[in-house]
Amino acid sequence: MSVAPLEARGLGFRHPGAARPVFAGLQLALRPGRPLTILGPNGVGKSTLLRCLAGLAKPGEGAVLLGGTPVAALDDAARARRLAFMAQSEAEAFAFTAGEIVLTGRAAHLGLFQRPGAADRARAAAALRRLGIAHLAPRPMTALSGGEQQMVRLARALAQAAPVLLLDEPTAHLDLANQRQVLDVVRALAAEGLAVAMSSHDPSHALACGGEVLLLGRDGAVAGPVGEVIRPDLLRRAYGLPIEILRSGFGQAVAVPDFGAPAGPPRAPIGGDAACTPPSS
Repeated sequence: MSVAPLEARGLGFRHPGAARPVFAGLQLALRPGRPLTILGPNGVGKSTLLRCLAGLAKPGEGAVLLGGTPVAALDDAARARRLAFMAQSEAEAFAFTAGEIVLTGRAAHLGLFQRPGAADRARAAAALRRLGIAHLAPRPMTALSGGEQQMVRLARALAQAAPVLLLDEPTAHLDLANQRQVLDVVRALAAEGLAVAMSSHDPSHALACGGEVLLLGRDGAVAGPVGEVIRPDLLRRAYGLPIEILRSGFGQAVAVPDFGAPAGPPRAPIGGDAACTPPSS
């Protein structure tokens, strides 16, 4: 059996002094072509889990393996050549341009005193174009909106050209069109053979991307293919409110929470698609 690009075995994390762990005993294997969406309410550890997987936080128990090697055994440069991590926010203390920020994604591929060459600049420019934000390249990061900064950070992760990509809420702060752009890129990267994981607050994003889902809740976690995990009963248990899985007018499966608003025209319940239809409980 081939080694998964990224694997967590019995992973657990507890904040110092906390009575309970954030999560414990997590098992997951991130494989090429099968995007993983990490879902769950606030405070269940989605960002902490991604930081543990990226080697940026030390789990209290278990291990993270990157290509079969413990991620803790890799130095920063070796890890960055194999794994790219995008945080959901960063403090922009200096007025670097968006293009300069994206170019820093090439640092892991350069020698100690080596400067980025034409190929590195081409890679950075291609990442900006892929996200439709090439026009932001000359602008200072401090002059960009939160959503624009988020897209630039994603472009930097793409420019890194690592086979494993971990994205912490890549759709945060984005308008609907840019959310669609990000989801298109996640699907395309998985189709190209990358191992991609992202966290999200929206179960519809998992339905759009397909692949695998890890649903974190305060009473444990559920993992499996999207059609087995994105179910009304499991979502209600995790989020604490009714959530229906419906078929939109575009023919797409969507998760619709009960926000208590006046009911609009009814949509037909989802059905007839084995890839997305929740199994009977």
